[in-house]
Amino acid sequence: MVELENKMILMEGEKLQAEEKSENLRQELFNTKDELKKRVNQLTQVTNMKKVIMDKNTKIKDLRDRLSKYENIDEDQE
Repeated sequence: MVELENKMILMEGEKLQAEEKSENLRQELFNTKDELKKRVNQLTQVTNMKKVIMDKNTKIKDLRDRLSKYENIDEDQE
């Protein structure tokens, strides 16, 4: 009986160690993913692509605004 209690205590200790190790690995994985995201965002190609997309979005917005002026004129004529 005492032997089983000792085994149980040892297993509970091992369980706690495994849970701690698991949590540490999760945190390490999160930190690594975060670091990789930062590195990717700092790449010249990515920053250039973001700039191109922002420029295109600005042009699209401008074109929509200009087009809306003409659409309003057409609606008034009908």
